[in-house]
Amino acid sequence: MTRPEDKPQRSAATGPQTLDLLAGRAVRRMRERAGLSRAALGRACGVSGAQVEKYELGTNRMSLSRFQAIAQALGTDPVSLMATLAPPPAAPSPAPAPADRRRKAAELAQLAMRMDEETLDHVLALGHRLAS
Repeated sequence: MTRPEDKPQRSAATGPQTLDLLAGRAVRRMRERAGLSRAALGRACGVSGAQVEKYELGTNRMSLSRFQAIAQALGTDPVSLMATLAPPPAAPSPAPAPADRRRKAAELAQLAMRMDEETLDHVLALGHRLAS
């Protein structure tokens, strides 16, 4: 017998899960690219336009069968629609503090003094490629 305390609790305060938000954004992007209104997409997959809005906002979760129906209505397949779910890459880390950069530059200069000309030319070319 399952006790109430054994059941997973879902609090309204927690809000939508990240994956639900990403799926909703992917649906909205594809719907807008297809030039469909929420109502038109809803009709094509058997739900109301208001329900499509809830999916797009992550308020309501989509079942896999609904996700497949939406993908097909958008002219794609669920795998391709899933591929658009990845969040954007994280921003690059900030540059090190100036003092740290100066120390590293001095260390690089000391290393360069011990390199033969050919190696130094290669390292310099690599530095130019990396900095551009």
